Amino acid sequence: MKVLFFFLFFSQNLFADSLSQVRDLKLWEKPQWRRILHYKDSESEVDAPVFFLSAQGKTDPQAEFEADFREFLNPEQLRNTEEQSALCRFPHRKKWMQTEISKAGITLQLPGRSCPRFEKWFEALRGTSASLVFSSYFLNNPSSTFGHTLIRINKAASKDGRRYELLDYGVNFAANANTSNPVLYAFRGMLGGFPGTFTTVPYYYKVREYSNSESRDLWEYELSLPQESVDNLVLQIWEVGPTYSDYWYLSRNCSYFMLSLLEAADPNVNLTANLKKFVIPTDTVKAVAESPGLVARVDFRPSVRTELFTRLKDLSSEEKDILSEAVAKKEIGKKLQDLPEPRKRLVLDAAIDDLDYLYPVGVQKETSPEWGFKNKLLAARSQIPEITSPLKIPAPQTQRPELGHGSRRLGTGFQFNEKAGNSYLFDYKFALHDLLDSVVGFPEYAQITFFDLGFAYEEKPKKLELENFNLFEVISLSPYSQFSKSISWRLRVGVEKLMNEQCMGCHAGEILGGAGYTLAFTEDQKIIGYLGLRGGIYYTDRDHRETNFPRVLAGLGPNFIFRARWSNSWNTLFEAWYRKDSQVRYDEYKEFSLSNQFEFSKSWSVRLSGVARCFENSYSAEVYYYY
Repeated sequence: MKVLFFFLFFSQNLFADSLSQVRDLKLWEKPQWRRILHYKDSESEVDAPVFFLSAQGKTDPQAEFEADFREFLNPEQLRNTEEQSALCRFPHRKKWMQTEISKAGITLQLPGRSCPRFEKWFEALRGTSASLVFSSYFLNNPSSTFGHTLIRINKAASKDGRRYELLDYGVNFAANANTSNPVLYAFRGMLGGFPGTFTTVPYYYKVREYSNSESRDLWEYELSLPQESVDNLVLQIWEVGPTYSDYWYLSRNCSYFMLSLLEAADPNVNLTANLKKFVIPTDTVKAVAESPGLVARVDFRPSVRTELFTRLKDLSSEEKDILSEAVAKKEIGKKLQDLPEPRKRLVLDAAIDDLDYLYPVGVQKETSPEWGFKNKLLAARSQIPEITSPLKIPAPQTQRPELGHGSRRLGTGFQFNEKAGNSYLFDYKFALHDLLDSVVGFPEYAQITFFDLGFAYEEKPKKLELENFNLFEVISLSPYSQFSKSISWRLRVGVEKLMNEQCMGCHAGEILGGAGYTLAFTEDQKIIGYLGLRGGIYYTDRDHRETNFPRVLAGLGPNFIFRARWSNSWNTLFEAWYRKDSQVRYDEYKEFSLSNQFEFSKSWSVRLSGVARCFENSYSAEVYYYY
């Protein structure tokens, strides 16, 4: 009993003396301590209590520092299980503390212990470098509409001297969503309604998910981090692994936390300080690309769709028909079998890619007909001795996300309206890109806008009017072809000024949608046309209108879009819409619009537009600034 009392007394005195020495250093005030604990202002951005040893740790860096220091010196940590021991749970904090204490000339050695589970994990994950990976835009998934970023830990070359990137590990932060409803996902995601967690998986899983299943090209930015920082990054990933942080779609999202991890790993990396309050994946890619000396190289990993269309360039029209028929019927027909062996090889290679593109899930299920047909294709290909050289697809430089215009846009201009007279226009758009913007860095046939707000100051009544408000709008105009039978679609939620003679200029909440097909008029697909149906549901207030005007009305009709990209900096868009409305006296609505946009630099452009509607015509000129 006396021995135990003496041991505890000695330990407490040792801690008191050690804490007194370390306290004078005020290490909790150092920026790197705040980064390792993910403090932003006065609070940590990690919300899981398990991440803190102090009850006040989330909001008090000093309290957390002292609690961690106490636990690292506590002899109980040597006897606790690995899962309970702070020495095993927080190796990055301990390493940083020890380094700073040694730098200060204090002869204090924090204890060490065996942590088999951590040590095995660390050796499996440890690499020689790290890459930030951007997965291109995917409009069919609300969580990836703006793209997605993750970190890849790059392993050393194998004994044969080659690098096998698919065997690297990917580190991902994503919302644990319990709904697939895009509207509910967006609403809860913007309000922090989902917990976001970190996951670590072999990189080939992410390639299979993004590149194969979703046909998304990957841009890989290898970072010039020293080995110690790469090791620190792995330690940091271990510490945040069991935790969660409330996921905010526009701020604390996948991209933001990737930069936060990099900063925690290397004190010389400064990425989040200059980010805007709201951040999307392209913003973070630009922050990394523009950080001096941080990016060592950029690699492009094409999706299975990109690979397929590259192979199709080597086939004749007849061979494409043979390929299309074989995949549709899931059998190797006589026409394919009778091809000369060199041409047969090319068709079989393309058929394998086409099957992977069309049935990314089916080819993975052994009971599916796609699985059986793919094996037949592989067997037929194995009978041809000639080896297919790996595809060499040059990186499409104009699609590099960091080269695109800023995600936000400010606009001002002048508008003449035949009825309202002259107006001065003021616009703000939070994100991201519309069909008239320069395509550099963005998908060619997609519009993704969020929080697009426009006002007009009218000269005659001298009043400021809301012209439009797009909460969000997504338009996908992928051309329909023999090997890409995609349906074009659009969805918009916002507020619009109605142009109906019974309610001229009334504001109405709206949900608009449409679907149809897009065709390319040129081989390079720079000129396209879309034809489909477009409809909307509108909700209006009854004030200041005729009493017989309905509160809710709906309309549907044909919609035509023509878009031409004359160059990367000059686009033309023409749109026509005829709509038949319900429950109103003037139930026909027609709208024709023609716009041209010229980009003078990545940050500046001019747009000239004319709109002819049933009851009014208007013309406008606007200057946009992107940032």
